[in-house]
Amino acid sequence: MRITTTATAFPPHYYTQEEVVAALQQYWDRGKEYIPFMDKLHSHTGVAGRYFARPLLEYVPLNTFGKTNDV
Repeated sequence: MRITTTATAFPPHYYTQEEVVAALQQYWDRGKEYIPFMDKLHSHTGVAGRYFARPLLEYVPLNTFGKTNDV
């Protein structure tokens, strides 16, 4: 047995780190006191952007493990 080839693949939806943080801030409307902490945490990751399997807005209704697992 041997590896004959390798490749990389990225999910189709790319968002900048700023877009991800903005989406999280809207989603976490009940935890506004944590927004400064979240901004600090995400700004220090050194990550410019992230790939997602689905558009960001499709994650909002996935508020349980069961819903997320079904998707």
